[in-house]
Amino acid sequence: MCSESVPLAALEQHEWSCPGRAAASRTATPQAGGIKALRSDVEEWARGQLANLGRRFCVSTLDESVALAALAVCTDKAEVRDQAVMIIADNQPVKNFAAEFW
Repeated sequence: MCSESVPLAALEQHEWSCPGRAAASRTATPQAGGIKALRSDVEEWARGQLANLGRRFCVSTLDESVALAALAVCTDKAEVRDQAVMIIADNQPVKNFAAEFW
């Protein structure tokens, strides 16, 4: 977590230059306007994994786009795992996916 005091107007730019966000560069890239986007290969893999996990463990239909969006904004490994468990199911395959996604 960043402890630097940043003016609101510069917050989006700081998000991508902050040393505390170094891990985000593995899966996400900054886009115009500061909006994050997953690399296409990561997004394709994650959608496939989410579809498979949704078929296996969800009682109702899982919207992969919504699940992917919720996971993409997580700031650390534990948050990704907790979100994935909450969205899909509390089991080892879901936790393994979350660890690999991070």
